[in-house]
Amino acid sequence: MACCGCTAAGCGTAAPTCWPWHCCCNGAPCWLPGACCRSASGPDSAVCLYFFNQNGYQAMIDERILQHIPGMAAARRVPSIDAADLTEERFRRDYVDRNLPLLIKGAIRHWPACGRWTDKRYLAGKVGENKVNLYRHLNFSNDATMKRSAIPGTMAQALDVLHSDEDAVIFLPFRVDAPNSKFTSLKDDIGGVRFLAKPKKPLFYPRARTFMYRGAGSGWHTHTIDETLMCQIGGAKRVGLLPAKDASYAALKRIFFSERYLDDPNVFDELPAKLRPFVADVEQGDALYIPPSWWHGVQPIDEGVGATLAFCWRSPLHKISDLSYPPVRELWREAYAKPNLGMLVMPLWGLASLGALLGYRLKCLFRRPAGVTTEPPAQA
Repeated sequence: MACCGCTAAGCGTAAPTCWPWHCCCNGAPCWLPGACCRSASGPDSAVCLYFFNQNGYQAMIDERILQHIPGMAAARRVPSIDAADLTEERFRRDYVDRNLPLLIKGAIRHWPACGRWTDKRYLAGKVGENKVNLYRHLNFSNDATMKRSAIPGTMAQALDVLHSDEDAVIFLPFRVDAPNSKFTSLKDDIGGVRFLAKPKKPLFYPRARTFMYRGAGSGWHTHTIDETLMCQIGGAKRVGLLPAKDASYAALKRIFFSERYLDDPNVFDELPAKLRPFVADVEQGDALYIPPSWWHGVQPIDEGVGATLAFCWRSPLHKISDLSYPPVRELWREAYAKPNLGMLVMPLWGLASLGALLGYRLKCLFRRPAGVTTEPPAQA
């Protein structure tokens, strides 16, 4: 059977079946090690199945996510604090309200999921019959690329691939809070955190999304709304972060959403300003607070099976109308781009959030948290 969408002579003669990633690159079938799969629709759909490090050896981690980011080699460390020393008031006042990232050591160490979710037999027994999509590449920011390359199946089938194919890059997402799904049976494995007692329901993102993986990270993207706590249930990840500022926002959006940075370091030459990234290494049991309007790219540190849960909650009202952030301005422009029901609600919501923003700014004039600036302090 010929490769999907491939017309090169001789391609597909050895393929037992036609999968979404069976394309051709320069006439070579992509299921061979080292081959690059690019569909006919253009470079935005590039999917690489195998990667090679600088020494020419096959790498089981896709390291391209952070590899070409200018300044990453000298990136400043995100501030960290032990969960036992972080109060809810301090977390909200010094980090959430001020939109600054924070690494919280040992934040979810007590969760049963940390000892269970990388156990193939446990998950297969609990949710093995559920339908999922598996991907043999990183989590791209381009939704169209993800849809084209999805491999449907059951959770049990996906777990077999995840735990047996040690030479592949694999990404397996699922929602713990999906309605009418047995994934809700995993909720008992997720505990709370002492510095976030009663988080409000998020406005846009699901409350809890899980990403299981082997060698696969997530491409650079930003959340316009809702707060995110990246909880590392198994394995370890390195996260690069960049504040979404006016000087570079438009150029970075073009670069990151086209995925060009994965293979071409020269794409950053068009940036109008020098990048000053932050980085955090998130180990099992840790959590990283990722504020909205911060670019972030994520890649694994180790080569084994890992699991990450993104826990989201509603942003404070004063942040939703803070037009100093380019993504927030885009959100409001898009709300009025074409007639919709949201146009009836947005004015009232906007007035309420604007009032909250003015009140917050006035409060900051009289009480500025000691040692907290508009960016996280550098850590060695």
